[in-house]
Amino acid sequence: MAIETILGTNAKLVLVSQTHGSVRVPLNQNFDYTPRFTAKTIFEFDRLDAALSIALFEGVDVKFEYLDSDSKKVDAMVNDLNPAASIIVDDPSIYRTLNIYVNIKNSLGKIFQSVLAKGVTIKGSATTEPVRDESRITRDGEALNIQRIKGGAIEYSRALKSGSTAFPQGSANDGVDKAWTIGTGNCTYTLSNDAQVISGTNKVLLALVNGTDNSELDSPYAISITTDVVTITPCLSNNDVIELFTVYTPA
Repeated sequence: MAIETILGTNAKLVLVSQTHGSVRVPLNQNFDYTPRFTAKTIFEFDRLDAALSIALFEGVDVKFEYLDSDSKKVDAMVNDLNPAASIIVDDPSIYRTLNIYVNIKNSLGKIFQSVLAKGVTIKGSATTEPVRDESRITRDGEALNIQRIKGGAIEYSRALKSGSTAFPQGSANDGVDKAWTIGTGNCTYTLSNDAQVISGTNKVLLALVNGTDNSELDSPYAISITTDVVTITPCLSNNDVIELFTVYTPA
């Protein structure tokens, strides 16, 4: 996968912070991503040619650019702050890891491709102040991995228990929280779209519990999806938040 540039005209670029939900990047101009590889050649005795050549995956460089008119929400996501706050301080010393996804539409307005950048660490921001045009901000970062989905759209869902003290998404966020309900030894909630199989029987691109990758937990939760119903086993604690990135077939 070489460098790919996504222009903002037919795309919806969304940032997902660790604990403060999601925000669509306002006035987004483009989104670039470039997977990085290092080639390693291995030789052996009594042979002039290389015995083996290995390509080592080393992450993904990402970059997106937006106009500065309404950049407060982006600053909030990068710093993991409430996007509805009246004052947001952009402090590079406290940048938090986030996830980025984009659903891309064709000229007919139908989503034909989606991209998910996992575990993005923002390196900083470069601001350009032109003489006459709108000032632009460029955010550079490095992602652990990136997945491109052809023919499918990404649904981001965030669920918490009704009455939870966890941060609730509000009008400044791009999404609306769902409520999970307690079952027998598990808890469930319903997606907005039927989740499609990605590989094998897996229907989840990424699962986060309180902002941490579920697979990295000491005791990961078992997550299954039947059509549009998500089941988490065992059930989450009262103030836990679960976030899923799934794929659905766009209309």
